[in-house]
Amino acid sequence: MIRLALASLLLMLFAASSTRTEEAKALRGVALVIGQSDYDTLPDLPNPGNDARAIGKLLTDLGFDVVPVTDADTQKLRRALDRFSEDAAEADVALVYYSGHGIEAAGENYLVPVDGDLQDPGQALVPLSGILAELQQSAKIAIVLLDACRSNPFPPGARIRTASAPQGVAIGAQGLGVVRGVTSAEDGPVNESLGQVLGFAAEPGEPALDGVAGGNSPYAAALLKHLAANRGYDFGQVMTLVAEEVYLSTQARQRPWTNGSLRRFLNFGLNPEETQGDEALIRDTRRKLLVTIAATPQDLRRTVEMLAAEKKVPLAGMYDVLRALGQSDFPKDPEKIDRLLSEQAEKIATMMAERRALDAADPEITRLAMLADRAIDEGALPAARTFLDQAKTRIEHGRATVETQRGRLKAKDAADAALMARSAETFVRDFDHLAAAGDFAKAYSYVRESDAAMAFAYKSSEADALSNHGDYKGDNDALKRSMDAYREAQLLAPRERIPLDWAAAQNKLGNAFLILGSRESGTEKLEQAVAAYRQALEERTRERLPFQWAMTQNNLGSALFRLGERENGTAKLQEAVVAFRGSLQERTRERVPLQWAATQTSLGNALVRLGERESGTAKLEEAVAAYREALQERSRERLPLDWATTQHGLGLTLRILGERRRDRRLLQSGREAIAGAWEEYKRSGYDYDKYFQERIAQFDAALAQLK
Repeated sequence: MIRLALASLLLMLFAASSTRTEEAKALRGVALVIGQSDYDTLPDLPNPGNDARAIGKLLTDLGFDVVPVTDADTQKLRRALDRFSEDAAEADVALVYYSGHGIEAAGENYLVPVDGDLQDPGQALVPLSGILAELQQSAKIAIVLLDACRSNPFPPGARIRTASAPQGVAIGAQGLGVVRGVTSAEDGPVNESLGQVLGFAAEPGEPALDGVAGGNSPYAAALLKHLAANRGYDFGQVMTLVAEEVYLSTQARQRPWTNGSLRRFLNFGLNPEETQGDEALIRDTRRKLLVTIAATPQDLRRTVEMLAAEKKVPLAGMYDVLRALGQSDFPKDPEKIDRLLSEQAEKIATMMAERRALDAADPEITRLAMLADRAIDEGALPAARTFLDQAKTRIEHGRATVETQRGRLKAKDAADAALMARSAETFVRDFDHLAAAGDFAKAYSYVRESDAAMAFAYKSSEADALSNHGDYKGDNDALKRSMDAYREAQLLAPRERIPLDWAAAQNKLGNAFLILGSRESGTEKLEQAVAAYRQALEERTRERLPFQWAMTQNNLGSALFRLGERENGTAKLQEAVVAFRGSLQERTRERVPLQWAATQTSLGNALVRLGERESGTAKLEEAVAAYREALQERSRERLPLDWATTQHGLGLTLRILGERRRDRRLLQSGREAIAGAWEEYKRSGYDYDKYFQERIAQFDAALAQLK
């Protein structure tokens, strides 16, 4: 092979302890790119050929000498690998990309040539360990990327016969196995090796997707998107970007795995990426999100994945919610975390369902709106905000001449209001509810005289944003402003003409009263919340809108429960129990399991308060049953913090019940429930030690009295 000193391949190699002030060194890179699509007897794969061509072009653009190999049989594949090992000895960086069938058997991974035999699987296979060993001996830096983790293509029961196992060993059902042969460069052969990197398209033992026929696999698409990254990313970080990109694009069904041992900082320096402009802004913002995802704790990942699946929204949008919250604004209350994430998932789903193409008179505004939509889909809300800010600036400039264009005012008002609403919705997803309220107010002002229906929608959205800001930020003034906004919205949708819209605003008005009443002493605001919910239910009947009826019933139960806690007697608590049980008639476990579990927990809370004030144990036993029902969906594995909240309620109820019955078994069960909740809170970083120490002491005292 003829090889040149490649000016466009710049690899920066620094000692691990270096401050990275050494001069970058221009190096030589060689790449072997293999695509196996057309198999003789095994199932064909539609995309490896496409993947190999696209990856080969990218590596060429990055300065590698690329050797393409397509649909190689055993002889051709082994010959290409042998020659490449020789080439690697004369280069600084050797990279192998393989797309095709790959299997695992007895701890060894194999590449499958196109003449792989259905009857004798082991005859043509190429073991990965040999490839790695040869490259480790010859290459200074060896990178092997395997898009070969697809399901086992051989018939069930097929076995591989080897010299050490002539009777044959079973083939893994799917995916490749963990490779333990990638050793630290310091522990490897005594040569000039600077280490190896081995990347799988999926985690060991898991299958990788081939992608839509005629396109690229998710792994290849992610490599094409991020392999050229050079703005502050070393090669290990690039592989992190690739892993999280695949994770997002497959909605958590696939996540690549990388095992590396580089002892130098490696960066593909000069590359074909654009570093300025709209596309670069979206791309770079997306990469920041991927880095954030990589640091997300596994418990929180599971919650986000479950909500994204339940609400049918993109994972990228849910993780952008976490990014927007940040450390400082992240709620401490696990119930609020669950509610907040669930609400945001609902908002994302609604935006996706209602988003329409913007047809503005100004083509530049249309272009910026389209870019914002793309950025939102990529989970790049900061970039979307930039584009929408640019569009809003153009709108504000253009409105200076509106008064001279009355004939076209209505259409322009509608388009301008839609853009303002788009910006506001983006602020909502970025947790800047106060800014969202301002933009919704502007949208409302544009259409209030020309379109009553849209004016109602924008005023209601302004009120929602103010209410959310007041809730999450503890801003009571914002809550009061939201109440005024809901009342304004109701003037646009009078009860006698548009009863269901009026009732929707009335329900949300009740929510604002409930939040404010929960913070203030006294009962005035809570009583106003109860009145608002009951008025809403006069229009939101079970026959008309069963699910909305159930939601308002649940809200009514919460307000009555708060009132019952503050008042003597049991009347309000009994009404709360009735409201919660009514809600459960439509919020069933089959339809909405998480909301069902939340209402079951609320029902348990109301029942235990009743049980404390009444003689006997009937209500306490009903509370225990409600909590245990909720725990069927609020499992520790799926929703650890919600599980802990319900366990806490269950534990306290069992203590009261155990004391009344003088039953050590119930007391011990309650103590275990409280201890489990305490352990989960501590594991999630919440410092409630003093509170739980007091609760445990109460259990120990009660148990001591029964000795």
